Amino acid sequence: MAAVSQSEKMRRAALGLGALAIAGVIVIAGAGLLLLRQEAAEQATRTAENYALLLEAHVRRTMRAADLVLKRVVDVVAVYPDWRTVGDQGIAVRIAEVGSDLNLVTDIVLLDEAGRVVNASGDTALHGVNFVEQPFFAVHRDQTDGELFTAAPATDADGCWYIALSRRLNDTDGAFAGVAAVTLTLDQFAEFVRSVDVGEHGLLTLWRDDGVVLADSQGRRAWQGEQPAVAVSLVEEFTAEPGGSVRSQSPTDLRDQLTSYRSLPDLSLIVSASVSTGEIFSGWRRAAAVYGGLAGLILLMTGLLMILLLRQVRHRETSQALLRDRENRLRLLADYASDMISMHAADGCYLYATRASERLLSATPADVVGRYPWMGVHADDEAAIMQAFQDVRDGQASRTVTYRVRRDEVSWTWLESRLNGIGDHVGDAPGQIVAVSRDVTERLRYQEALYAGKRRLADTARQLEAARRDAVQARHRAEDANRA
Repeated sequence: MAAVSQSEKMRRAALGLGALAIAGVIVIAGAGLLLLRQEAAEQATRTAENYALLLEAHVRRTMRAADLVLKRVVDVVAVYPDWRTVGDQGIAVRIAEVGSDLNLVTDIVLLDEAGRVVNASGDTALHGVNFVEQPFFAVHRDQTDGELFTAAPATDADGCWYIALSRRLNDTDGAFAGVAAVTLTLDQFAEFVRSVDVGEHGLLTLWRDDGVVLADSQGRRAWQGEQPAVAVSLVEEFTAEPGGSVRSQSPTDLRDQLTSYRSLPDLSLIVSASVSTGEIFSGWRRAAAVYGGLAGLILLMTGLLMILLLRQVRHRETSQALLRDRENRLRLLADYASDMISMHAADGCYLYATRASERLLSATPADVVGRYPWMGVHADDEAAIMQAFQDVRDGQASRTVTYRVRRDEVSWTWLESRLNGIGDHVGDAPGQIVAVSRDVTERLRYQEALYAGKRRLADTARQLEAARRDAVQARHRAEDANRA
């Protein structure tokens, strides 16, 4: 497997870190948005549940008030032994006063033990009408507990929705005497749900337990008494549990919504509060836009940093390639140069040498590294080379020394080395020493031959000069003899 370069490692590390940073930003932003969405949904659920509980409380409070009217009617009947007289004005006026005191119920009806209407606070046309077949009458006739009975919501002859509440009437001996009933219109519930602000697309609804809409906060009269198509499946969920929250569609405009409901089986009613998902998540969408913008900005900055880092890696890689090329060229020049270039520690130990060491020192560069320059030097020259290195260590900028090194068992090679110290700052003691060494054996031999020739020429010149002086003296002696 090929070795991975340092630049490639840095590139992979940069890409890995960038990918990790991007993934981290996405995960953090996504987790934050999910938490905000969950919090918005939970808040909306709590709000819808509170609305549903509010409507349930109003319905039950109204029912209790209607039952209070019914109990007072039972008390009034107890003090009127002749209440069974059809159309008796005394009892009629008294029960009418009870109803008007609370201003809650629309009609109060008294039935005798045969199920015949003997008195009514409102419509006298009911006098004599028989309700013996109605469920509420049978319940009170067959049970002696006297508890309140609430009939399922129904419509009257005019199509108005109402709920009937009834209680058993007993004779003084406890025998069944009849039934007292009151009717409660759903208009007041409609007014209440319309008075609650559940948002532009929110909906507060009062249902019958078969899915018929009795009242809604948007006041759609056309829906009252109808059973929307989406209501069937909703009611199945509503009646399965006493309360809860579901995702659904509005029965009026089919918008997606979150609906919290409360089932009132004792009243055959269901109350629900719905909040539009659009309104639920509108704040979340604004937060998501902010989070998304910030995340996008961070991702953009991360991308720019990655690009800059990769450019730096590429620039470094290019610079390193150029440097390696330059080093290779210099190494090639150094290896094929006749002079040996070597790097030494401050104490003179070889750190590096070019291939010229094979010719000058009869040793490969690998064999030279770790040795000292004065190893293998002629004993007469050892002190000179050691002193040269000491002078450079002491701060001398440059020093040249000539010395002999052993070539083989019987011969020596003359080398000349120029030493230069390398320090971090001018004047500092050198941390390393560079030496350029060359073979000067032939040069010294030529110089020696030149010196010998010069000496021979000087001797010849002296001999010629002596001969000339002797000749001059001989001539002078001859001239003196001739004159004599």
